[in-house]
Amino acid sequence: MAHKVISSALRSLLTPAALALLDVKDATIEALRHDAQNGDTAARSDLLDWAGVTARNYFYLKYQKGEVRSTDEAETMAADFLLEFEHNLPKLQQAARWTRVMLARYIMYTRHREKRHAERSVSTDPQTMAEVETTGAPTDIDRDALVRTIRDAFRAKMDDMGAAHMQYGRFYRYDSVTEKSTVELVRGIKKLTDPGGLLNPGVLGL
Repeated sequence: MAHKVISSALRSLLTPAALALLDVKDATIEALRHDAQNGDTAARSDLLDWAGVTARNYFYLKYQKGEVRSTDEAETMAADFLLEFEHNLPKLQQAARWTRVMLARYIMYTRHREKRHAERSVSTDPQTMAEVETTGAPTDIDRDALVRTIRDAFRAKMDDMGAAHMQYGRFYRYDSVTEKSTVELVRGIKKLTDPGGLLNPGVLGL
């Protein structure tokens, strides 16, 4: 098996044991996943170590290519990704493949979040706030907060009435308002048709 490309900027920061994790085969990773999901704390620790160093190497390589702004940003992205990996670990079917797919999307997701945040922050600059004080016009943040409040109240009312919504499993709850047998059936179908958990990860809590 060919050795994985290792970031020159990261190599000096890693111990020999950490470097060795970058060459672990997928079969070994899946064995660790299986054991971790069955309560083996040592396997879980080893798997998280692998995910962490794999993410660091990926983002450091992207830094060398100019797709990540700095080594600090690479470290932040790696830490955030590791939290996401740990959160999804109990339901992962293929840890190695899921990691490759999600890492490939992660920078795009991060830039999209930054853009959204920047757009929302415009409404809080001094000039805009001065205009609001003069005109009394609500800011985007005011509007967003009001919409979230109304939406949360609407969801709670639908839950009380036992009603469903077409956005099932995203904003509106799924497993807590659905019969257990139905949830298990959907999980079974998901496992058969998407064993790697790559399609819409997290939707419907799957």
